[in-house]
Amino acid sequence: MSRFKIKIVQISEIDLIDKNAHYMEQATFRQLVANIKRDGELSSVPFCIEKENGRYLAVSGNHRVQAAKMAGLTQIPVMYALEQDITHDEMRAIQLSHNSIKGQDDAEILKELLDEIKDTAMKEYAHISQEYLAEMERMDYTIEMPSNEIVPVTFMFIDTAKANMDKIFAQLDILTPRELENVTLLPKETLKRLNEVSAKVQDKYKIKAQVLSICKMIELVDYTLNNGDD
Repeated sequence: MSRFKIKIVQISEIDLIDKNAHYMEQATFRQLVANIKRDGELSSVPFCIEKENGRYLAVSGNHRVQAAKMAGLTQIPVMYALEQDITHDEMRAIQLSHNSIKGQDDAEILKELLDEIKDTAMKEYAHISQEYLAEMERMDYTIEMPSNEIVPVTFMFIDTAKANMDKIFAQLDILTPRELENVTLLPKETLKRLNEVSAKVQDKYKIKAQVLSICKMIELVDYTLNNGDD
């Protein structure tokens, strides 16, 4: 039986967690309240612990609990676990992971999705600012390659290698032109080394996205070459 369950809980029975590193700007919180008021319910649920005294502790989703209360809701659905079924370490790990594990936005696709929304009120509901889109679009990840003469090359493979190459080409054939633009073939050892160095750059300069760490690597190499360092 799963430890995690879902039920409808009175907001008055939910306590906010004592420490919360995740904060929300007032404008964002007001939009959250407006969205919940419009929907009349939550579209994503907080995670809580049901304590032995019958009350609930909001481990993640504290802002949603507060916003739901301000929107006039008296009860909301929550995902919960019993207090005796979860350790303090697990509670803190879940709390942090729900805020830290998230993906990155593709600016072009994000703008396409936003442009599909014609209703101004629903654009506000999405809460994607034009400033944020403009900032993402200003980020240039283009790497200029030297303009060399292109000459035809013939490759020869043993049977097993050809079979592997045919498999790769078959996988490439089903990709869209946009997906193909983002595909680069590298030897496994080179890719492994690239990932290792990229991880070190991400850690040293507190960079989350690998593509940004590669841009930083280019910047560092350029600086080293221009300053004559070995």
